[in-house]
Amino acid sequence: MTSSEEPQSDQAPPSVVAKCAGALWAGTALVTVFTYWQEPLILTLASSFRVQLLLALIAFSLAPMILFKGKRRLLFPAVPMVIGATFLSYFLPSGSGIDEVGATPQQTRICVANVYSGNRDIAGLAQFVRDDPVEILGVLEVAPHHTSALESMGFDTVLLEPRASNFGIGLLSKENPLKTQILGRETPFPMILAEFEDFQVLLAHPAPPLNNSARQVGDQLVAECAALVEASKKPTVVMGDLNATGWDLRVLPLKEAGLKDARSGFGILPTWPTHNSLMLIPIDHIFVPESWEVAECLRGPDIGSDHFPLKATLLHPARP
Repeated sequence: MTSSEEPQSDQAPPSVVAKCAGALWAGTALVTVFTYWQEPLILTLASSFRVQLLLALIAFSLAPMILFKGKRRLLFPAVPMVIGATFLSYFLPSGSGIDEVGATPQQTRICVANVYSGNRDIAGLAQFVRDDPVEILGVLEVAPHHTSALESMGFDTVLLEPRASNFGIGLLSKENPLKTQILGRETPFPMILAEFEDFQVLLAHPAPPLNNSARQVGDQLVAECAALVEASKKPTVVMGDLNATGWDLRVLPLKEAGLKDARSGFGILPTWPTHNSLMLIPIDHIFVPESWEVAECLRGPDIGSDHFPLKATLLHPARP
């Protein structure tokens, strides 16, 4: 080699195809990462579909891993692995404090179901709770035409606040509550609070974040739920269609109030929309006290709604 010759690189520059594959991967990676900030609103909406974005990112990683050479190829699987790690809590068993408090656990089976206000036949829900009974059933999008069917489902207590909008609610229980309240009855988004012997249940259905104003209204309602949890002397279960995923910042106040997602250890269990399996996201929730054990959490069958029901079997300390 003469002094005027430059050393040749061992790696050829990436081809046009490799550059295009890399750009597609990079764009998807950036969108996925930015959803963790959830601002502006478009990223809030995109955040709900973070699992789908992650799966797309994994698929888009394959071509660059083949087309690119050297250590830089490691970037393409590394980023999806880091993002995927944020979903591990849905698959790893979650502990409980029942053993530590030394109480004999009581079992409560609970279910939340959005029946869809336009659905006039809720026989599917009735069949589900007959086949797989629960002690407490929270029902969302309760319309006036649902009341008679809900009242005939065999529960001892049926508390309904039907609405012509999509935000009517109802709470059905086998055990008669000590006290019940319909909170926010004068607002478009009522909630039901029912106090039982050992705990209380709060049922809510905040507005979906379709615009900034609706986002703020919904976030405020969830923050009110968290405040009720913190103010209560009894353990509280919060459930409902929260119009947010478990990784959405909307549900953070509930976690800070000492609640955990009943899904933890049982999978992501997406519940909406039933008609599009590719876009399914988990927006129906059961949040329980950290010290409780979730023996089972599962997604129910198609009940004729645009949501699947969510059911959990809870183990909790009995009243002293």
